[in-house]
Amino acid sequence: MAQMWPILADFLLFLIKVVQGPVVWKIRPKTGSHCLLAYRADTNKTDKTNCNERMTWESSPYHDPALQIHPVRLADEGNYTCEIATGDGTFCLVSALTVLVPPAVTLTHDSSGVVVCHASAGKPAAEISWAQGNGRSIENKTHHTNGTVTTLSSMSMINSTNAHVTCLVIHPAMNQTQTIELSPKLSADMTLSPILHYFLICTSSCVAVAVVALILYRTLKCRASWLAGLADTATVPNTTGNNLKLTSRPGTVNTTNSSTVESIYQNYSVQNIHKKVNSLKT
Repeated sequence: MAQMWPILADFLLFLIKVVQGPVVWKIRPKTGSHCLLAYRADTNKTDKTNCNERMTWESSPYHDPALQIHPVRLADEGNYTCEIATGDGTFCLVSALTVLVPPAVTLTHDSSGVVVCHASAGKPAAEISWAQGNGRSIENKTHHTNGTVTTLSSMSMINSTNAHVTCLVIHPAMNQTQTIELSPKLSADMTLSPILHYFLICTSSCVAVAVVALILYRTLKCRASWLAGLADTATVPNTTGNNLKLTSRPGTVNTTNSSTVESIYQNYSVQNIHKKVNSLKT
């Protein structure tokens, strides 16, 4: 577009010098009202209809009929027609003006290890790529009412050993790179995060094993106590007349010569039993 304007201006200047006819710019923006900018060579007068002050002749229209817009705004997008009347007819040259808006680029990171690259309010939308990182970036585009687009690309630097990261912003109006250094604390946090993750897994597994072992220990202890109680009451002496018997029925004591359990343990101590056995043999 920038290369076409001088060519058109030279051609129009040639026609003006040859025929000395009027030159008219007809401006039809995409939004807003139409505008006319005219010059008559025979009277050397210019005329402006419904045009704002930013649209003027670049110099004297007699020498250069080029149109100048300063500063250019998004509202200036549209079709621009230059008409030159000659004795052989009217020549028309039409150009479509497209306004490019370079985005504002920023690169930031937060404490969780996420790096964010912003290409704000560009037209058309900028493309973002990363020179470092794990390649798992997430991109979002927001379209604004004025035709610009904000591109946001975020990437997690977890498990990355890079000390810095660079985002590349590609746009028709500019190409720009932004590099940010990761703080030592952030790098340490990102390095320790996987270790902490595995540590938590191992700790949880150890706790689960300890709980199972404790339950098993308590179960075996209760079982051992129960068996010990049975062993205490498993052998109790029983007599019928002069005969001595040993019974293994737990909790049951049969006596005929004694009325209480206490008397059984007193009469049938180890020494008394030994004496009675010897008396029976004789």
